[in-house]
Amino acid sequence: MKSLFIIIIAICQYGFAYSQQLRNHHGAVYYEIFVRSFSDSNGDGIGDIPGIIQKLDYLKELGIKGIWLTPVHPSPTYHKYDVIDYRAIDPEYGSIDDMKRLVKEAHARDISILMDYVVNHTSSEHPWFKSARLNTSSPTRDHYLWAQESEKYRWQAQPYNQGLPWQWHIVDSTDASKGRYYGFFWREMPDLNFDHPEVRKTMIDNAIFWLKEVGIDGFRLDAAQHVYELNEHYKSIAWWEEFRKGVESVKKDVYLVGEIVNADSIVTGYFSGLKANFHFDLGKQILSILKEEQAPKDFIDKLSASISKHKAKRSDCIDAIFLTNHDQDRIMSELSGSEAKARLAASILLTLPGQPYLYYGEEIGMLGKKPDEAIREPILWTDNGKDSFTTTWEKLRFNLDEKNSVESQKKNPNSLYHHYKELIALRHSSVDLHSGDIQTIELKDDVLAYVRGSMLIVHNLTSKSIALNIPKDYEFKKHYPNTQSKISDNVLAGYSTMIFHKK
Repeated sequence: MKSLFIIIIAICQYGFAYSQQLRNHHGAVYYEIFVRSFSDSNGDGIGDIPGIIQKLDYLKELGIKGIWLTPVHPSPTYHKYDVIDYRAIDPEYGSIDDMKRLVKEAHARDISILMDYVVNHTSSEHPWFKSARLNTSSPTRDHYLWAQESEKYRWQAQPYNQGLPWQWHIVDSTDASKGRYYGFFWREMPDLNFDHPEVRKTMIDNAIFWLKEVGIDGFRLDAAQHVYELNEHYKSIAWWEEFRKGVESVKKDVYLVGEIVNADSIVTGYFSGLKANFHFDLGKQILSILKEEQAPKDFIDKLSASISKHKAKRSDCIDAIFLTNHDQDRIMSELSGSEAKARLAASILLTLPGQPYLYYGEEIGMLGKKPDEAIREPILWTDNGKDSFTTTWEKLRFNLDEKNSVESQKKNPNSLYHHYKELIALRHSSVDLHSGDIQTIELKDDVLAYVRGSMLIVHNLTSKSIALNIPKDYEFKKHYPNTQSKISDNVLAGYSTMIFHKK
């Protein structure tokens, strides 16, 4: 009896360890939440941290292994990408105790928590900047970047940056003698001076606070390439190397993923400091393939070469792949509302190497085109959206159809939601998909085909059925989407995917 008990305990411990390993795995699926729009716990119309806690079971059921939260710190704007206090939670989102509870509840469901960390700039309402702006002798004056009106060479347009005049903002429009300050994104977002040792130390210490005191798993690093001015990537990379060493001193396995909206050749350099970086080029390429209904013959070869370059820089690197995020028109709108193509987009993303990120609502086909508020609309939890969780801070412009609600999608076994859920489960259960390399295989001009370990994956990029000549050493295993019956083992229906395994 004692031996049986020991065996049962060992099995349970193995299962727990495996699930923990999976949520930290390089290929596990993560999910971006725009906090304001996700789930409202107190009826004020604004999404909050307790609301996310109440929806953790939904995310677990979908198969999500990690959550990236957009900024939650006190801020004067609705999006909160201009921070006033880096060690607090904006009261409309909750409290630090709420964040601690979210981390605890998420970990109990084998879900990691990443916080958005905005280091490039602060809010103009940050105490540092308010003091520096009013007093040129302020001890925080050098925490920011300033120029006298006479120093025109610093803020005049340059061939490599025509936007410079708009990035140097006049302190006082009535008094030119007060000079200008640098804010790459907006006048209310003054850039920090990372040549100042106190700035560097404080931004590391703030991050350590959330890791050590709250227990989060890591950070999504906003505007990682802009820590220094344009084209000074070598200095930004050096900073992230310093930052990584600082946070690893309290959490060795801290997860850091950088937002670097640049060519892949530039992104590669940042892997020396950051284990993970978002692959913006890949997202654009997937969208182009779906729109044009054909893939470049060298698409997979180039992707494989890109991954090899990243690994040469850092052997344990993570390629964070995605379709769209909170700064881009939603994938469903980009595809003109075509659910068939949205399914195909999911099939491609979730069978490629890397760590997939889903933007909240992608799994139910949410629509959205800029302005920014319209690509961050509330997710509908029920058909009429009048439940206690659906937020009301932004009036719906695109997601008015009841079939776009979580309730409707979950009820329909052939919905986009269930397509995502099934693909996520397949990915997490297959070493070939969440860990394997990728190789190209030529079948037809109208298909995108590649090999992941023992799996052959074939996507029909067109609306017409295509006859395939599958190598004889592969046998049919699965057909996606599940709204269409399979025609045969060698005929692929329009906008669908087949998976074959080696015999």
